[in-house]
Amino acid sequence: MDYGQYVIMFHNMHDSLLSYPARLYVGKDPLFGALIIAIQSLGLGPQWLFLTAVALALAAKARAFVDVFGAIVTPLFATICMTYFLHEFTQIRVAIALGFAFLALVELCNGRKMRWVIYSIIAVGFHVSALALIPFELPLAFGMRTRMTWSLSGLSLVMLAAIGNFLSSFASYDGRVTVYIGDTGLTTHMLIVGTFKIAIVVFLSIYLTAKAAESPERKLLMQSCLLAVVGYVLMIIFMDRASGFAFRIYELFDAFSVFVIAAAFLRRSVPSWFGAFAYCAVLLILLSTSALLLPYQLAPLSSY
Repeated sequence: MDYGQYVIMFHNMHDSLLSYPARLYVGKDPLFGALIIAIQSLGLGPQWLFLTAVALALAAKARAFVDVFGAIVTPLFATICMTYFLHEFTQIRVAIALGFAFLALVELCNGRKMRWVIYSIIAVGFHVSALALIPFELPLAFGMRTRMTWSLSGLSLVMLAAIGNFLSSFASYDGRVTVYIGDTGLTTHMLIVGTFKIAIVVFLSIYLTAKAAESPERKLLMQSCLLAVVGYVLMIIFMDRASGFAFRIYELFDAFSVFVIAAAFLRRSVPSWFGAFAYCAVLLILLSTSALLLPYQLAPLSSY
């Protein structure tokens, strides 16, 4: 759905007379702008931007999945059911950012904090919204236990809900937020789906970690669940103030549910399989009725 916007962005970058680093922001985020410039420097056209972006996003996610599960197929199947058509197929900047955000969280759960910082910076460089993830990962970075992490996150959400003009204040730092302020659009249907999804993720997280010893994978599942819950609560907080922003921030945080769903499939027990299968089946049904799957037309791999 965003194809035309990215093609315009690609051409605007080619025609831009701005000097660096300002020119990078023609691509909205500096690292995505740098990616466009790199592709153009090779004499390639906008089609290569899409191919490169998706390859980069999926490669980063695949690396994270291998580090956690030692497998790629099952987690990528869960990704296709959950976020592929929303991100890699549509919001390609978010797709890349999430790939590196996944790597960042995996490194953090393994105690490699410097790598967490590096991957987080790269994620923010591809999409500034990834910055919202960092405050909810900081307790883990400081070695706090799960209960303290959840408690601090809950307190942060309460404070955020109490700040009525948060978006107006944030808009002074990133003008893109301005377009979302005051809009409406979240439906009861979307809230029901969100509630179903978070209920499954919380159930599976508790089931998968109930008797598990402390390990990087257990930390990852609990932190992924936390991020999904935070995203859901943020959607509730902002749905009447800025529904577009509410959905964008929700789907960013909710994407981490893929670790929980993949782990549930790989556990191969009846409760985990049933929960993961129901989750993916519902999302595939919703996808088939959504506006994301537009008629596809193969475009030429030309420069312009």
